[in-house]
Amino acid sequence: MQAAPNEKLSKEEESKPTEAAKAETGTDTGVALTKMDTNAARNRFSRGRKQVILGVVGLVGTLGPLSSSIYNPSLLQVESDLHTSITLVNATVSVFMCMMGLAPLIWGPLSDQIGRRKVCIISIAIYVAASIGCGFSPNIVCLLVMRIVQSAGGSSFGAIGAATVADLFDEHERGTAMGVVYVGLYLGPVTGPIIGGFLADAYGWRSIFWFLSCLGGLMLLSVVLLFPETSSKDFSKIKFQPSAINPFIPLSYLLHIEVLLSTIYPAFLFGLYFFTITVLPIQFPSKYHLSTGMVGLCFLGPGLGNVLGTTIGGRYTDYISHKMTLHNNGKREPEMRLHAIWPACVMIPVGLLLFGWSLQYDVQFIVPLLGLLINAVGLTVIQTATNTYLVDIYSKNAASVIGSFNFLRLSVFATVMPLFSVQMAEGLGDGLCMTVWAAIASVFVLFSVLVAFVLGPRRKAKSSPAQLAFGA
Repeated sequence: MQAAPNEKLSKEEESKPTEAAKAETGTDTGVALTKMDTNAARNRFSRGRKQVILGVVGLVGTLGPLSSSIYNPSLLQVESDLHTSITLVNATVSVFMCMMGLAPLIWGPLSDQIGRRKVCIISIAIYVAASIGCGFSPNIVCLLVMRIVQSAGGSSFGAIGAATVADLFDEHERGTAMGVVYVGLYLGPVTGPIIGGFLADAYGWRSIFWFLSCLGGLMLLSVVLLFPETSSKDFSKIKFQPSAINPFIPLSYLLHIEVLLSTIYPAFLFGLYFFTITVLPIQFPSKYHLSTGMVGLCFLGPGLGNVLGTTIGGRYTDYISHKMTLHNNGKREPEMRLHAIWPACVMIPVGLLLFGWSLQYDVQFIVPLLGLLINAVGLTVIQTATNTYLVDIYSKNAASVIGSFNFLRLSVFATVMPLFSVQMAEGLGDGLCMTVWAAIASVFVLFSVLVAFVLGPRRKAKSSPAQLAFGA
C-alpha cells in the first residue's frame, strides 16, 4: 500500500522506540508510541461525551447537502424575480455542488494545521454570512457568487466529520460512528426540497435563505458550546505552514491505487443517486398529477432509505469486520470492511430497475418510490463502508483522504450526471434508461472486488508490520 504524505514512520523513528513504549507494549517499534498517544487522546472523552460530539458533527453536516437542493422547487420564482434565464438559475445549483467537492480539499489540510474546532467555527460563520447575502441578492450574478461562498462554508464537515471519527473512535467502532456522521450527506438533498417548497409557496424564495441563515446560526452556537478540539495534536506547538494548505495534496490520494479503485464505484453511485432524484420532480407531476408539495413529500422515500442505510450500514460493516477478524486469528485488516457491501451491490440494480420500469408503465407512484428507497439503502451502506475503510488505512490524515473522495463524488459525478438526466430519461424512456445505469453499476462493482480480493492480500504480502498498522 502506498503511504500518504506524512504518514510513514521514518526508519530512525522505528529504530529508536522509547522505553515507555517498550514497557507498555513489549514491542520495539515507534508505532507503539504513536498508538499509545492516540489511545490516550481518545480516552479524554467519556462515551457519552463522544456521542454528543458525534451528534453535533452529524447535525452540522446537514448544512451543505440541505442547502444544495432546498431551493430547487423555487427555481422558477428566482427566474422571474431576478429577470434572468432558467439556465443561469440552474447554474447556481451546479456551482454549489461543485464547490462542495472542492472546498474540503482546503478545509481538510487546514484542520490538520489549526485544529478541527477552529475550522468548523470559521466555515460555519462564512456559511451564515453567505446565506444572508443570498437572501439579499439583487441579481443573478450576486446570487451565483454568494452560492459559491455558501457552499464553501457549508462543506467543511464533509472532511472534518471523518477526521473526528478517526480522532475519537477505535477501528472496531468506526463503522457505526461513520453512519451517524454521514446521515446528513444523504438526508439533506431529499429533505431540502420538502422544506424549500413549503417556504417558497408561503413566503417566497428569499425566505429559504433566511431560514438557512437562522439554521446556520444555531449550528454555529452548537459547535461553540458542544464541539471541543478532538485531535490529539498540540496545535500550539505546530508552526502554521501555508504551503501545506494545498488542494493538490488531498487530490494526490487518488493516485494511490487502493483509494482510486475503492472510491470510483461509490462515487459513481452517488452521482447516479442525484440523477434519479433529478428525474423525480420532472416525471412525477406529469405522470401522477401531483402538486408541488406532494412531489416534495415523495422525497421521503429515498430519505427513509438513507436513514435505514446509514443506521444498518455502519453497524453491519463493524459486524463483518469483527467476524472476519475472528476468522483471521484476531488480525484486523482494513479491506475486511469492504465485504459488507456485497448485499448492497445487489440492491442497487434491483432498486434502479424497479424505479425505471414502474415509472415507464405508470404503476402506482408508491412502487417507483420503493425502488428509490431500495437504491438509497444500498447506496448508503456502500458509502459508509468505503468511508470507514479509507479512515482505517489513513486515520492520521482522514480529513484529506475523505476530501479527495468528496471531490470525486461531488465535484465530478454528482455535478455532471444530473446535467443530462432529463434528456437521457426522455430519450431512452425511464425503463431503458435505468436498465443502462443498472448494467453500468454492475460493472463498476468490479473495482471494489479488486480492492477486497486482490490489492488487499497483495498489500499485506508486501508491506512491513509498521505499514500494516491502521493509519500507518
